[in-house]
Amino acid sequence: MLKKLFELWPRLSRRAFIEKLTLLTVGTAPVVKACAPDDVVPLQTQDGPNSTVDAGGDMDAGVVDSQVADLGIDSAPIDQGADTLLRDSTVDQGSGDSTLDGIPADQTVDQNSMDTTVDQGPADSTIDQNLVIKDSTVDQPPADISVDQFPVDGTVDQPPADLNVDIHPPDLNVDTTDDTLMADGTVDTMSIDGTVDATGDLPPSDTSVDQGVVDATVDGAVASPATVYKVDNGDCFQNIAKLFQLMGGIGQFIDATDTVIIKGNAQWPYQGYTHTGCIKAVVDEILAIPGFSGEVHICDCTQAYGFPSALAFHMPSWGRSHNWPDKNWNELAADYQAAGKSVSSKRWYPGTLDLTSPLTSTPASDGWVRQYFSFKGLPNEVYLSYPVFESPLTAGRFIDPKNGVWQGGGYTGAKVKTIVMPSLNNHAELHETSGDYAGVTSAIKSFFGATEITGGMSNLVNGRMNIHGATFGQNRADWAGELVAKYINDFFAPVLYVTAAMWSGWESRTDQAAETKTVLACTNPATLDYVACKQVLWPSHPAYTFLDPDLNNNTRNQILGCISGGIGTIDPAKITVVSATI
Repeated sequence: MLKKLFELWPRLSRRAFIEKLTLLTVGTAPVVKACAPDDVVPLQTQDGPNSTVDAGGDMDAGVVDSQVADLGIDSAPIDQGADTLLRDSTVDQGSGDSTLDGIPADQTVDQNSMDTTVDQGPADSTIDQNLVIKDSTVDQPPADISVDQFPVDGTVDQPPADLNVDIHPPDLNVDTTDDTLMADGTVDTMSIDGTVDATGDLPPSDTSVDQGVVDATVDGAVASPATVYKVDNGDCFQNIAKLFQLMGGIGQFIDATDTVIIKGNAQWPYQGYTHTGCIKAVVDEILAIPGFSGEVHICDCTQAYGFPSALAFHMPSWGRSHNWPDKNWNELAADYQAAGKSVSSKRWYPGTLDLTSPLTSTPASDGWVRQYFSFKGLPNEVYLSYPVFESPLTAGRFIDPKNGVWQGGGYTGAKVKTIVMPSLNNHAELHETSGDYAGVTSAIKSFFGATEITGGMSNLVNGRMNIHGATFGQNRADWAGELVAKYINDFFAPVLYVTAAMWSGWESRTDQAAETKTVLACTNPATLDYVACKQVLWPSHPAYTFLDPDLNNNTRNQILGCISGGIGTIDPAKITVVSATI
C-alpha cells in the first residue's frame, strides 16, 4: 500500500497525499486548516496585528507563513535594526542540525529569539513549551557569549548539553504561575499570558518599547521586564568599554548637549567607594560622544562619621587598596580640566539652602529641594531632599537634576541626566561579621547619598527624621527600598545604573573583599541589585546566605521594598542577563 501511495504522489496534491498517508498509518485524517500555501498570518504583538515596534532598533512587522503543504510553520525573520545583538540567525526546531549563525565574535547575544527564523517542524514534532529549542544540536556560540534568561518556574526543561543559552519562546502564549514573595510577606501568584516581543537592548530614554507581559504585580506595582548587562574578567577600562558596546553605546542614554551627574559612593575607603577607574572609563565614554558640549560632574553627599579624612574626593593613597590606585576623584577631575575637558568633582554638603522646585530665581548658593511627609506611623515626619548646585566649571550655572540647567535667570532647556555608579558590598556594621544588619549596599542604597543625612544616621532635623533613621534605624530594610522608590518617582529618575564591582566587600565596605572584576548595568536599581547579589556578591562568600536575594533576608527585603514602589522587578520571567567575559 505504501508503495502504491508513493506511486500516486505526482498526481496528488501534497494535502491529499498527507491525508491518505495518515489514514494508512494511523487510521485518522489530520485536522488541517484550509488555507492556500501563500496565505500569511500577521505576527501578533500587544500593539495589535502587523504592529511596528520600536525596541531600541527598528522592528519591521513580521509575518508567519503557514504552509499547510508540509504542516510546518515558517516564521519570517524580524529585522530588529542596528541595535539587535543576534542577526540573521536560523533555528530549525524540527531538525537535528539546527544552526546559530551570524554572531560577531565579540558580541553577547540576547537569546530571547527576537529575530530568529524558527521552523517549528512537522505536525508530529514535540515542541517544548518553555524553550524554543528541544533535542536539537546547536552550534556553540563564541566563548564570551552568554545569555541567562531566568526560568519561569523551577521545572523548565533544560536545553541540550551543548547549548549554553537559557531562553524563552519569542511569542509563546504562556499561562503559568510563579509564586513571588511580596514585601508584606504574602505570596502573589503571577499569571503570565501574552506575547513577548521585546529586545534585550536597553533603549534610549525616549523610546517606547513593547516589553510584552507586564501583569505580574508586587504589592500593587506593575512589574516591567528588565535587562541587566554584565561584563567580567577584564580591567576596569576593558570591562566598561565592553559593557557599553553590549548596550549599543553611551549615546543610548546621553546626548551631546547634556549635563551629566555621575553619582558615586564616596563615604568609605577601599572597596567602599566607587572604583575611580570605572568612573574614568564612563567619563571617557561620555567625552567621546561626537560634538559633546555638556559638562560632567562626579558627585556624592557624604556624612560626618566613618572615615571623614578618607573620602573618595580626597582619598589618600592608603585608602585606595581594592580600588584604582592612580587617582582620587579630585585628582581625576583636575587632570581632565588640565586637558581642557569639562569634568568636575563636586561634594554635596547637607544642611545648605532650602530651595523650591522648579527654581524661580537664581539661588545664592548650593541648596536642597526638600519634601516632608508622614511615614509608616513613625512619631516624627520624614524628609527626603535632592541637591541643586552651582557648576564648579561655569559660574552662575546651577545644575538641577529634576528640571535641567538654570542660567541667566531661567532654565536654558539643557537637560541634566544622572548615572548612578555604586559599589557592591555587604552593608554590615564596621567589622561586624555575625549577622544580617542591612543586607547589600549598592544601587538602591546609593540614593542615601543623593539626599541629606544631617547630623548622623538617626539625628532629627527640625524634628524630622532622615532616610537612614526612618528605615535601617527601625530595622526595616524594606522601608529603605520604599523611600528610594519614592525619591525616584517624586524627584528624578537616573537614566542608567552602573555597578562597579571590581572588588566586592562580602564582609563589609572596609573589611574583607573578593576581587570579582565585574561591572553591571541596568535602567533600574532593584533588578540590578538582585542580579549583582545573586551572581557576584553572594557567590564571593556563599556562607553569608543573607546576601542571597532569593532567601528571606534584608537584601531581599530592601529590593522588594523598592519594587513595591513600582521600580524594577525580580520576576524571573522578566529578567534577562546579557553577559560577556573579557
